[in-house]
Amino acid sequence: MKYYKLPLKVDPYCPSYIYDSVHTLALNYIREDDIINDDYSLLYEIIGAINGHNDVKYNISFEDDIIYVNNIPTLLIRGWGYLTGIGGYNLTFDEAIEEQNKLKNYIINRLSNENLL
Repeated sequence: MKYYKLPLKVDPYCPSYIYDSVHTLALNYIREDDIINDDYSLLYEIIGAINGHNDVKYNISFEDDIIYVNNIPTLLIRGWGYLTGIGGYNLTFDEAIEEQNKLKNYIINRLSNENLL
């Protein structure tokens, strides 16, 4: 990935926001039951796996910019405005789509232990 920079970091004040190392919004954690119950243990396990600190194996699928973990909507890919905006990287739509797909494939690879890259 050229524009999303690892490691990812969870916002300590609003854990449903996940930023890359240059503080660009990369993901939202959208697992409603965990947010309602203020239980982010799965999120921290997922972020640890994405950052290469631990190995996990989940049933992963993807639809409409949402990554499903064990058939539950869990992560929403973000950063479109920063990828395409004049104040950000000013990429074309095709370039931005390619970068978001790289992030998606990297996450799927790390969370499912499959080599999709």
